[in-house]
Formats: sequence, structure tokens, C-alpha cells
Amino acid sequence: MWTRQRPTTIAPAMTRFIRWSILTLFAGCAPAPLASHPASPSDRQAIVDANARIVAAVKKGDAAAIAAEFAPDATMLPAGMPAVSGHDAIQKVFAALSTMGITDATITTQEVVVSGDLAVEVGVNSITITKDGAAPITAPGKYLVVWKRQSDGGWKIQRDMTNQSQ
Repeated sequence: MWTRQRPTTIAPAMTRFIRWSILTLFAGCAPAPLASHPASPSDRQAIVDANARIVAAVKKGDAAAIAAEFAPDATMLPAGMPAVSGHDAIQKVFAALSTMGITDATITTQEVVVSGDLAVEVGVNSITITKDGAAPITAPGKYLVVWKRQSDGGWKIQRDMTNQSQ
């Protein structure tokens, strides 16, 4: 009569060896990461200067000038809103924000790290809103921006993500 055989069990040490072998195989296939380093003083200054232009444009309510600091295929991930991509969509977001009564804004770069043609910036920001004679309200935030070096050597925002600190 035919009897069903129980499957053999693999010893725990063999299981660990198989898992390790698979992980090692996949790790060996992964591309080597690009080396990153702190931004050069000129690259950091270019990003700080672009942020200063953004702040000036925010204070004027100039959504087109803000969108001009973004790469054509950029994506913005604003706090509390859906992601938007491209100059037109980004400009519409800033045009809508300009109707909120923003009277002041700050952007403070804390760190810039460069890897190839990309730079990652981390910082803090704030906007002050004064509307209908009410007392000003300041909303502090933090951000992470990925910049992309352009063919002319300048930097444009490729990805922009912000959120409020409070």
C-alpha cells in the first residue's frame, strides 16, 4: 500500500544559509550607489539664491516667478494637497496660495548634499498670513527638496515636499 511520506525539514542552520545566499545574490546585482558629499560653496549658494528669489516672489504673489524655479517635469508634494507635476500645475498651486494673504515668508537651508547632477536640500520655512485685519498668523514648516543641475550649470527644483511643523 502506498503511504504518504512526510516532507523532510531543513535544519535551521541550512535555512539561514539559504536566506543569506539569496540576499547576497540580490545585493551583488544591485547597482553601486552614487557617492554623495556636501555641496560645494558655489552649488550651495546657487540653491540659497534660488530660495531667495522664491521668497521674494511669494511676498509679491508672483506664482509664475516661483514656478520658474522648478524644472519643467518637476513634481511638488504640498502639505495637505495632492501632488502636482509640471510648471502649469505648480503655478496654479502658488496662484491659489497667493490669495491667502501671505505677507512674509522665510526659507532657511540647513543642509545640501550633492550626488552627480542631483542635490538634496533639507531646511525649515515659514509663512505669515495676515488677512482681513486679523492678527498675523505664522506657520512654521520643514521641507525636503531635490534639485537637478541643468545643462547651463544652474539648479532647478525637481521634487519639492513640505509640511507644517505644528
